[in-house]
Amino acid sequence: MGRPFAIIGFSMFASLFFICSLGITSAFVLMAVGAITLSVMLLVPRLRQYKAVIAAATAVLLASGLFCVRYYIAYRPCLQYFEKPVKVCATLNDYPDYKYDKYYLEAKVEKINGKQVKPFGVRLSTEEIADAKPGDTIELSTTLYQAGSDAKFSQLNYISKGIFATGYCSEEPLIDNVNSTKSISILLAEYRHAIVLALQRLMPPHNAALASAVLIGEKSYIAQDNLEEINTAGISHIICVSGLHLSILGFAVIRFFSVLRFSRRLKYLTAAAFIIFFMALCGFSNSVVRAGLMFLVFIAAELLLAEPDSLNSLGFATCIILLNPFSAGNIGFIFSFAATFSIITAGAKITDHFKEKWNITEQPRYKGVLFSLFEILVISLVVNLFCLPFSVLIFQKIGLVGILANVLILPFATVLLIASGLSALFGLFGFFFTDIAAYPAAFIASLLCRYIYGVCSFLARLPYSNVYTRSPLWLVLCVFWMVGLALLYVLRRRKAVLRFTAAGIALLFAAGIGIQVYTDYHRVNVTVHSLGSQVCITVNCGKEFILIDAGNHSFTCNKVKDSLFAGNAKNIDYFLLTSSAKNQSAKAQSVFDSFNVLHCYVPQNSNMQYTGSAANTQFHQTAYASFQTENAINLSYYALKFAAVHIAYENQSVLFLNKAEADISVLPAHMQHFDYLVVCANTNNSFSNLKTNAIIEIRSQRDAAHEADLQKACKRYYATDALNDICITLARNHSTIGSTNTWQQ
Repeated sequence: MGRPFAIIGFSMFASLFFICSLGITSAFVLMAVGAITLSVMLLVPRLRQYKAVIAAATAVLLASGLFCVRYYIAYRPCLQYFEKPVKVCATLNDYPDYKYDKYYLEAKVEKINGKQVKPFGVRLSTEEIADAKPGDTIELSTTLYQAGSDAKFSQLNYISKGIFATGYCSEEPLIDNVNSTKSISILLAEYRHAIVLALQRLMPPHNAALASAVLIGEKSYIAQDNLEEINTAGISHIICVSGLHLSILGFAVIRFFSVLRFSRRLKYLTAAAFIIFFMALCGFSNSVVRAGLMFLVFIAAELLLAEPDSLNSLGFATCIILLNPFSAGNIGFIFSFAATFSIITAGAKITDHFKEKWNITEQPRYKGVLFSLFEILVISLVVNLFCLPFSVLIFQKIGLVGILANVLILPFATVLLIASGLSALFGLFGFFFTDIAAYPAAFIASLLCRYIYGVCSFLARLPYSNVYTRSPLWLVLCVFWMVGLALLYVLRRRKAVLRFTAAGIALLFAAGIGIQVYTDYHRVNVTVHSLGSQVCITVNCGKEFILIDAGNHSFTCNKVKDSLFAGNAKNIDYFLLTSSAKNQSAKAQSVFDSFNVLHCYVPQNSNMQYTGSAANTQFHQTAYASFQTENAINLSYYALKFAAVHIAYENQSVLFLNKAEADISVLPAHMQHFDYLVVCANTNNSFSNLKTNAIIEIRSQRDAAHEADLQKACKRYYATDALNDICITLARNHSTIGSTNTWQQ
């Protein structure tokens, strides 16, 4: 049986990805399928010759069993602590991360309510915190929730890292930093922090943040705007340490010791030690472990004078990583696996074919450089093609500028990585003679960071830089069909298949854009963003964009940016504020600081002034207004005894109330009829009329009796205080409501 690790590793990944996507019940189904298949293969003599099938069935059975054991022993016992007020005692794993106007702490829980528990990871947030560092013990009172409950793969991503819960504390936690014992993981966290500080000392913080991310994957210092632009441009892989980084650094170490004339064995053993240290420095993330194990297999093959098999190496690395079965749901590992598999199976063969056909080794140097760019283009195309099904499934989008971004940025990524590494290496010492070497490298790294920021900013703002698809099934099927044709080409190298594949891919992208443009201009997407006890609502139709309320100012801006990107809109056409309270005005100010607002409606008694608003912003102070937008959305704004906004399109409507127990009989007649009701806090039971398809409540505490009454009275009922979204689609003669994320019901 050839390539046993590839068969076992790929079978484990496929089965565990299936289980992670569908839940624990599917693990028992796959376990039964694997056991039956394995039994039949072993009991029927003539079937025993199919060793690959036996190995795959064994892998499926093993993977399913591992998932069940891990789920019931490690994860399920933690569920008893969720959604209850508890007192947590935990040990910090890393330095606090500050964003969204809060401090975020990753810690390992050791005690709950004074009782020792089996340790599990938690991500805590607080508005204030004293000086804290890895290894400190913190105590705080909070309510724990399931980590990443806002989206399926977000949840899986947290769980794969051992972070099972999240919590928020409004008070500053108690910190005990007298613990003198430091584990290796804590020492590595301190060393990572020292590298970041060294880079910040040598270059502007804005550039040092990107250099830190490229060098060691430390993304927490990158500004949220820049991070979004990098993700939108499709080059987030350069700030996630993986095969690209390990290959550059590993071969740089080998080359360095070759120049020093070290023996063959010594230079490879030194490179192996460096790779292991670098994996530990990056926190043994799944993507870096995958890349590191493959590089170690390559080094072992070189030492043994054997020919390394890339597919077998990938399978071996996958087997090791999936000993933690939750890793199959880790987003970084999913894309790392898909990208590596695509390069090995298709990318390398295509580039080798053209290298041989064009006889590149005997061509002038400038043609070699041009071929390197062509190689990046081909590899980027192949990687994007293989990763596309996962991108659609997880993020519901297709990136159209990623290939161009890779061509413009990847040639400089190698220089940036080495320059950042040299800056950190010499900058850590802090002596005058080491700084002489550090500053030139830091200057080069800083220039490259500015270049990458500029390219990402430009590409992210291009129309349709990403195509968002809300019904991905047809697209996923088409993509797998295209992948099959691409594989057929690399196996048989038929020109007709190549042309057919290229034409099919182009047609696929064109169809995706066409379908989104058509559907966006013939439906209205009303997305309710629940931001703790606050709310904001975004409304998209084509390139028209409407924002209702400011919610929580830091989260709101990010939600608005996501919605603008999804609709390819550039401005906020209408900004409706339902309150003139000072806290609401402060949150609204951040919207004016970040976006171009064309029309703003505020209550009649509002005397707030907003600085930084565009010169063409038209302010309307009114108690009632009703108008129709360019895309035939009927908006009604009421702000007198309470505030209400009515959104109607093609005989379908949504009513938003900013106050509980409001008397809707005072509203104009047309506003009293609605299909969906969105309200802050508990609703009046009389709202649950026969016409109401769903009631959505945003409040800080659960009320079981109230929820039970409304669940009987209306078709669908949602109550949440988590950071979740739900999208209501209003279309011609019909409407739908679907959880874009998982709500607590």
